[in-house]
Amino acid sequence: MKLKFGVFILSVILVLVLSGCSGRTISGKAHTLPEQKLELKANGEQVFSITLEPSQIGITYDFAQYENTRFDHDIDAFIFYPKDVSPEKSYPVIHLVHGGTEDIYDDKNMAFFIPFALRAAERGFVAVYPNVRHLSYKDKGRTDLLAGIQFVKESDKFIADKQGCFGSSLGNRPVWSVVTTNPGQCDAYVGVYPAWDPKNRDFFSGDEQMAKVEAKTFFTIGTEDMFLKNVVFYENNLKVANPELDYYQTYHEDSDHGFYFATGKTHKVKGVEFTLPLDPNWEEAQIQTLEFAEYALKGKRAPSWWGK
Repeated sequence: MKLKFGVFILSVILVLVLSGCSGRTISGKAHTLPEQKLELKANGEQVFSITLEPSQIGITYDFAQYENTRFDHDIDAFIFYPKDVSPEKSYPVIHLVHGGTEDIYDDKNMAFFIPFALRAAERGFVAVYPNVRHLSYKDKGRTDLLAGIQFVKESDKFIADKQGCFGSSLGNRPVWSVVTTNPGQCDAYVGVYPAWDPKNRDFFSGDEQMAKVEAKTFFTIGTEDMFLKNVVFYENNLKVANPELDYYQTYHEDSDHGFYFATGKTHKVKGVEFTLPLDPNWEEAQIQTLEFAEYALKGKRAPSWWGK
């Protein structure tokens, strides 16, 4: 299983690297990894190490101390192209893993997500990163994702009370974060949607922040009914750039804004049908997700139906 996972993650990196935007940065905000080998620790114990080969598409993994205890969840994913940004300047969000990622700072076994988000962001991709809310909004400034990731990478501990009370500081355990960027023209915009407790309105600093997020057609959502209800609550009660936003019309089926898909359902996007199985084997579900991502990215920065 560990071998399969290593092959899968390597495939993810290959898809990202081969999509043609190597060398791009995010408005000068990108950090260069100071060393070839990146090690992540929790409570002083190494939980992940990765060897980065900048001049090659070569990545090696050491899972000797990694125990897979988290991935017994359903897998959700989406590929997302902002309507208002040219595909020559913006790249798709690829959210390949769902379920358990909100606990990254409570469970050291989730720490391996960090280098992949870092590498994708450094290459100018729109990147997905779980639970970045405190680093990006409070500790490091909400436009500097990479500084936040660098801060985490250099920290010795990944626990809630040391890193801005991740996970439950606002009562929003299932929270996912999406980063959108227009490489070379603007900073990376970081936004999160509270998917659990709509009472925590102070999660957002103000209308301007929400407007920035909405302007980049940002969204993220869980698949459970209570998540959807809470997202609808925020859309209806917070002053945003588009208060009349219809979630289903905006993000489903033939949406120009992009699309979202979940396991266990068949979806049609721009005439293309695809299905992710509701499969207890999370590896198989993610492999199918990757295959669709590869279709969308192969040889182009936008799929064939872009702009039609």
